[in-house]
Amino acid sequence: SGNVGIGDSNPNVHLTLNSSTTSPVIGFKQSGTAKGYIGTSINNGSVVVGSSAGDLGIRSENHTINFSCNGGNNRNMTLDTSDRLTIGDSAITAPGSYNYTGVTISGEYGWIVSNSDGANCLYANRMTSDGSIIQFAQNGTAEGSITVSGSTVSYNGGHLKRW
Repeated sequence: SGNVGIGDSNPNVHLTLNSSTTSPVIGFKQSGTAKGYIGTSINNGSVVVGSSAGDLGIRSENHTINFSCNGGNNRNMTLDTSDRLTIGDSAITAPGSYNYTGVTISGEYGWIVSNSDGANCLYANRMTSDGSIIQFAQNGTAEGSITVSGSTVSYNGGHLKRW
């Protein structure tokens, strides 16, 4: 069939690596020192990629990195070449993009967009004690906040106006 199996007498793809141990299936070394591995989890058999040298790097040369958890073509998370991380339907290219549901964070410009279809767009939860939930600042100086005290929510430092 043209398929090769290492530790597998019946490979179903071009190259099959089969290990009966909990050790990584593929290891990477540099000058004799272990640097990384690809293997399977002993708990549930999922694929595990790791780095024994420190941080694990994922790199794409001038292309988007897509993450999918459902086995299909749908993207669950995207990191694009403009430093935007999107979780959800599709990339939100700028604040004011209302055609998609999801959250996009721009590392380049410092904005966050959250679009929802029929649910809360933001949920901020202070776990203990009363105090500030959201802080607003301009040029590093605190200008206002949203605080909670018991069941009272206060909007501080702003001039709220309806036009």
